Amino acid sequence: MTGCINGNALPPGLENQILLVARMVREHYFPGRDRNFPDWLLVFALLEILTEFPKATLEELFETMTLPANIESPELRRRIHSAVADCRKHVGKNMLNTCVFRGGRTFTFQKVGAMSSYFTTRAHSICSTKLDRLLFYSDFVHYCHYRESISGARYVRQWEGPGQEFFERSVDSMLSTQILRKDDKCEKSVLPCSEQIINELSVLEISTLSWVHSNFGSMSTSEISESVRQESSHKFTRRGDYVAYEYSKLFQNLP
Repeated sequence: MTGCINGNALPPGLENQILLVARMVREHYFPGRDRNFPDWLLVFALLEILTEFPKATLEELFETMTLPANIESPELRRRIHSAVADCRKHVGKNMLNTCVFRGGRTFTFQKVGAMSSYFTTRAHSICSTKLDRLLFYSDFVHYCHYRESISGARYVRQWEGPGQEFFERSVDSMLSTQILRKDDKCEKSVLPCSEQIINELSVLEISTLSWVHSNFGSMSTSEISESVRQESSHKFTRRGDYVAYEYSKLFQNLP
């Protein structure tokens, strides 16, 4: 389980079980304090506690933690409070909700335009839905490595996958400012207009985009949408809620 904290994906199918226990912990130890103890914080605190029992199976650990006698245990209470404190310390300045859902920086439209130009230049024509998924992976992978997203955008958990907040509005703005142009052959696809805006990106940001393009750029829209739905970030987040950037540490594929 140590790998889960260090950036490896969780074994398949465990998210619902982990989330159930995390919410049980909040209800018991922090009742009525959802805002101060959100799901993502308790999920990582729980994973931190699980690393203390490397030889036990997850089923055994969850059964142990849900026994009434253990829930009331001072030792378990101490471990939970200690794990929550460790997670808060690790997140640091990004602990505030305004940061954890924006990747530690304010939203910058120019960055969204530069990222979009980068991907459309290499794909020549790209569906806006696929572009949205590529931006999601780019922001979250960059945050995982550098503790800061590229664009500062918030992503909303939708049924079909995480989508950048107000993305259609951003696409319209990119079209009106001639960062992108419509593909006459496909109504939902866009083409690049100019590569000049790519200069807004740093070398590290371009490196992240290059990795994302190499790993996801050849996927179809349906394939990349299925990929993001399989991420723990999607499974841990309620529909309609913002996706916490901390979940990037649990991506199935990272540089």
